[in-house]
Amino acid sequence: MKQFKKEARQPRLGEQARQIQAVRATRALIVAIVVALAVASVLSLTFLAPSSPPLPSHSRGSRSFSPTVTLDEWRAHVRASQAAYNMFIKRDRVQPELDTVINEYLNREYLSEPDIFQLFQHLGKASGDDYFAIVPNDRYQHLKALMRRAKIGIEIETRWDPTAQCFVINTIGTKAQAEADRQDLKVGDRIIAFDDFMLNPQQVQRNVGNWQQAVANYIQSGGLLGSQIKLTVRRFDGTKLLPQKDVWLTRIILEEEAPFSVEDWKKPIENVQDPQVKEITIKHLETSNSISDIFTELTKMSQVEGGLKGVIVDLRNLQAGDAEKALQVAAMFLKTGVISHRLETARITSTDAAGQKTEWPAILIRTYVIERGQVHRKTWGPYRVEAGGAIDPAAGRRDPQKPDRDEILPWQVGVIDCPVIAIASRTTGGAGELLAAAFRDQWESTMPRRCELVAKYLTIGNGTGRTFFPVLNGTFWLQVSTSYYLAPDGSKIDNTISRGRVVGLQPNVGIPEEVDEMVFARQLMYDRLNVIEKPDILPVFDGKR
Repeated sequence: MKQFKKEARQPRLGEQARQIQAVRATRALIVAIVVALAVASVLSLTFLAPSSPPLPSHSRGSRSFSPTVTLDEWRAHVRASQAAYNMFIKRDRVQPELDTVINEYLNREYLSEPDIFQLFQHLGKASGDDYFAIVPNDRYQHLKALMRRAKIGIEIETRWDPTAQCFVINTIGTKAQAEADRQDLKVGDRIIAFDDFMLNPQQVQRNVGNWQQAVANYIQSGGLLGSQIKLTVRRFDGTKLLPQKDVWLTRIILEEEAPFSVEDWKKPIENVQDPQVKEITIKHLETSNSISDIFTELTKMSQVEGGLKGVIVDLRNLQAGDAEKALQVAAMFLKTGVISHRLETARITSTDAAGQKTEWPAILIRTYVIERGQVHRKTWGPYRVEAGGAIDPAAGRRDPQKPDRDEILPWQVGVIDCPVIAIASRTTGGAGELLAAAFRDQWESTMPRRCELVAKYLTIGNGTGRTFFPVLNGTFWLQVSTSYYLAPDGSKIDNTISRGRVVGLQPNVGIPEEVDEMVFARQLMYDRLNVIEKPDILPVFDGKR
């Protein structure tokens, strides 16, 4: 019996051995194919890829780094940003040493895309940058469009057809016409479903207005720039309904909101229109024509018959915008004094006796000031940043009267020559806060007092300028703070109060919570124009502080 069991077991052992050999052979073949493909990929990258700066030795294998940002460049930006942030903004915050955070990655022979992604996450965390973010490319493009206050969607309008009991395409805009022609989509086509959501005619009929608005919002907004929606449509050719088909349409930028709006002021008490007092609402400062459009409108306002008595500037919803554009707009309202201070990341290149070049992170200190009818950008530095985040002590001993560079900017100065009241709110941030700070500090520093800031709440507290860097050939973008702005009096725009809450600027005049901001500003302007006050005896501010 034992002999029978032994003989019966032998064939099964031989079969297992053959299976193991087959598995090993298959694995060897797969490994050989993978190696061959890897070699071919490396050769194709070597001989066919466009030329780019050589990567550091520790980045061998991570060829997906975009030439526009390398690890060393990013580390230099982070160090300089960290140093400026600690020294001038968050003096009580101590950040960890960056090298200890990234050494684990730098010693690896190969950095995969997930490794690179995680590495930059650690770098952003170590920098202490509250605004650091990793943004996928589609969201980055969408964010750029939103900052320009662009309307995103598909240029198609629909209407409810009670006879056909469905939504019908009413118009196709010029921007969407080419895509509609490619998809064979025409005016009059009946919409059966959106992204496979079938429309119930009985349900829509009970509340056509709400459904009409919902459909319009879905088509003309609500998605990422470049994303697609799916429409299921049927066409009536005059005699019969053709078979339904699916159509894919891509969201595009439809139009951009004007950077400002202007209207005549109406006094809330007498309800009398006064063409010599104007209101201007600045919505954003991102598009290239924002400055020229605002300058043109301010010039028209200043030429009003009888002269311009006053201007109310509404900054309550101004956040998006280029920082220098905001300072350029501020100069149009001001005549003298500091507009803002800017701390900016930079780099220093030094060469030793052997000709070896070394790059160091650094910071620049800039002041924008109006002197003798011109805007000067005065620069001190660059000041070197050490590995631990310490700044060259010379930064603290700089002479305010002797900048390293003094540039005259071709900006318009003093276009508006009348009292100005600016309105801020807790939705005012970024570019809006730079403008608000310039108006606020001018009240205390100039005679006669021309500009003042009124607000019901403190502003957001965002005095940080940010830059996007492409990584992995634009697969995602890194948002990092590369500049920090201070108010004209040198105070921080972002101020931390109890429980870690960050808030922004204090106004010259507070508005009671139960009063509308615009009504308060109009009444204040009315009082300013109709009450003669004895001016205080104060020295004229000469721009030196």
